[in-house]
Amino acid sequence: MSAAPAQQTSRNWSKRWLISAVLLGLVAAVVLAWAVTAADAQRKVKPPNANLVTELTQRCQLEMLRGTCSAMNASPSTPSSSRVFIAGVGEVDGAKFAALRRAGDAMCSEVDTACRSDWQGSTCKIARALYPLPAASAATVR
Repeated sequence: MSAAPAQQTSRNWSKRWLISAVLLGLVAAVVLAWAVTAADAQRKVKPPNANLVTELTQRCQLEMLRGTCSAMNASPSTPSSSRVFIAGVGEVDGAKFAALRRAGDAMCSEVDTACRSDWQGSTCKIARALYPLPAASAATVR
């Protein structure tokens, strides 16, 4: 009769260890997710000068008004393209480029928002390649 309580105690400890392991795993996942989010937030780079973003947005608007915007005039890429080559610009992130094209007339405001948020982000890099800043402004960017 004494074996039954010992087995019961052993099962209770097994359940406790299992529950503890699951909880520890959940806590570790939450901490990891928080750390990754914090690291992503720290990687974002603000523009060196707010006027650069304004100038970039104005160049975008001017190209759109003239009908000479490379993004809008480029031939559409295949949906599965991870990289897109734009004549005069080079290779860019396909998904970000497609998102800019889909924005249509709102593209310049998308550029403005993206560049104010993360100067080194893909969308802003594409915009800076599409609408190069004059040499005097570009010198302050590098």
